[in-house]
Amino acid sequence: MTLSGFNLGTNYGSSKIINIYMTEKYSMDDVKSIVNETLGEKYEIGYTDEFEDTISVKVKEASNEQISNLKTKIREKYNIEDDVESIMIINSSNIRILDIVKEYIKPILITFVLVIIYYAVAFRKLGIMKSFVSPILEVVGVGAVYVSILAIARVPINEIIIPVRNVYIYYNIIGNYNLLKE
Repeated sequence: MTLSGFNLGTNYGSSKIINIYMTEKYSMDDVKSIVNETLGEKYEIGYTDEFEDTISVKVKEASNEQISNLKTKIREKYNIEDDVESIMIINSSNIRILDIVKEYIKPILITFVLVIIYYAVAFRKLGIMKSFVSPILEVVGVGAVYVSILAIARVPINEIIIPVRNVYIYYNIIGNYNLLKE
């Protein structure tokens, strides 16, 4: 059995980016149909800027044969010259998970510490276990279960998944406060 780790989404995992530089505006639907025909995988496609003069196709994996077929079909359809600059392939590498979550660590830790201190002071009559240790174990335990589910179920890590955990942590802290108040 091998350890696969986290399933990084298209934006964070290793991928191939195919940039198609245009001299005139191409129909995005036509390019999508060509990409569907040649790559046939899950991909992301869009314009790279507001001028809509470059189309970018991002795919997790593509063989050299698929890429050459894509180049050929686009060159045939749009009469693009066979030069290096009209269609470029860029190999993008993985982004480390720590680099993704780094910006969330400081605000969560500050909030977590302040709330735990508040719990310890405000609910000191309930005892140290219920006012201090229990909220810490609950938030850390839920976080560990969440990360485990992401790793085991191979849920793609993307820009939506990481903030979802933060929302839950804040909700959990407020929920604990309401339970302790009663």
